[in-house]
Amino acid sequence: MDKAQLIHEKILDFLIKENKKNPEFYFGTRQRNNNERLEKGYWFQGDDGYVYVSFWIGGDSDTRRRNIGFAVNCYDKNSRIILTAKADIKKAEFLKIVADKLGFYNGEYNGIYYKDFEGKDYIENFKSFIRNEKVEIDKLIEEYKPKGISIIRESDFNKKYKPIIERRISQIEFGRKNKIARLCWNTNGWKCPSGTKGKSLNSYSYENKYGFGHEEWLFDKSKTLDGYHYAFIEAFNIKDNKHVGKEFNIKLYSIDAINNTKYYIGEIKNLIGVSKEDSEDIYKAYLEREWLNEMITQVKSIGGKWSSTIAKDAKILFNVKFRFEDAHILEREDYEVIAASDINITSTHFVLLPQKNELEIEYYIEKDDEFEGNDKNTEPRKRTLSIDITFDPVHDKIQNELRALLNKSTEYNLVQMERGRVDLKARTTENKWHYFEIKTDSAKLSIRKAIGQIMEYAYYPEEKRATKLIIVSEDKPTNDDITYLKFVRENFSIPVYYRYFDREKQYLSEDY
Repeated sequence: MDKAQLIHEKILDFLIKENKKNPEFYFGTRQRNNNERLEKGYWFQGDDGYVYVSFWIGGDSDTRRRNIGFAVNCYDKNSRIILTAKADIKKAEFLKIVADKLGFYNGEYNGIYYKDFEGKDYIENFKSFIRNEKVEIDKLIEEYKPKGISIIRESDFNKKYKPIIERRISQIEFGRKNKIARLCWNTNGWKCPSGTKGKSLNSYSYENKYGFGHEEWLFDKSKTLDGYHYAFIEAFNIKDNKHVGKEFNIKLYSIDAINNTKYYIGEIKNLIGVSKEDSEDIYKAYLEREWLNEMITQVKSIGGKWSSTIAKDAKILFNVKFRFEDAHILEREDYEVIAASDINITSTHFVLLPQKNELEIEYYIEKDDEFEGNDKNTEPRKRTLSIDITFDPVHDKIQNELRALLNKSTEYNLVQMERGRVDLKARTTENKWHYFEIKTDSAKLSIRKAIGQIMEYAYYPEEKRATKLIIVSEDKPTNDDITYLKFVRENFSIPVYYRYFDREKQYLSEDY
């Protein structure tokens, strides 16, 4: 969420509370939804640089603002009252009266006046404005009755602005049960601790100090009690117990500190907050089953320290429970990049956030030369985690050399090196695609590792992208390897083949 969105949200929530206390307290909101600004949480006039709130009907066509409004600068949080009527002499005459009586100063153009507030607390300044200047401006409007400027009345409020307010209220109600929580970074699917790679670099952070986070067992399916998995989520680690016994739907995200990117990793529905008393009982059950000792051993194996208050306190070590059938977690290579413009994540601290809309996932469109078949692929794709689990320089050399070799071949008229998917894909002169997956193991092990991978690239979830799947390594296949691939092709109709690559001779064998 950007600074402007946060200011819009805080001001609107304050106004909704005031209207609830006093139903005759009326105010205006944005009416036009240009560029889907309402979906982004821009509830009032303004843009990325300012927020403009008004309690009056009437606008200046020149500045495209309401004639009278309270403005907040989104960059420095300074606030001011603005009177503007550049396009209407009669309105400008009335606003000069207001400016003179309330101590405004002239702006850079005729018909514009300002009054600045001190300090950066725009909500306190807004409250002062409502108690003081707004009251006086209302009195002057009642006295002078300027044409084209009027106080917002009940009928205006209900017709023009209440639908926007109800939209925000329903968003708040939705957020009471539907939440967002950050997890510590983990490269083992949150089944066991994965070490410090990708975790916070802040020396004061828990995971940096102790070498792990207690969420690292969140999806350890080996530990269930009475059908539930009991776990710890830092966002539920609060003192007032307000989440105990309540049911939530939780969207989960994590941040890889290496690239400082937020990834959506999945969700848990029907998650329940656990009491301190229940946590103590679960702690005892973990001790009896040797599960706690297993967790401690895992922490020590990655160089962590099981010595914090949380680790030693049976009352807080477990604060949530859920059934695994209610959890949906993405595969690591499918973690989705959350867009910087997403309005849900207002803080990256480990706190429980209300969900307002669906998380905004970042998309991209492939470059023009990255397409298959006759038509260019213009469909946007979700940005996902780039998996580089291990660096294999031999793999990369083979990939580069094989691409050069295939480019010389008369069989193919286009060869592409892929990122995050199949290593190489080549289009034949007959407009068919062949996928090449490179491994650096023995032929048998290369086939074992690559066969599921290359099938997923070619077919998942239900699309035939390639007519031939070719596994490549430097090792010559044995007779058993060749027999196995032939058996797979004939019995399962999977067009998978093997070729060995001689780097010294720059030779690629025929299909096996």
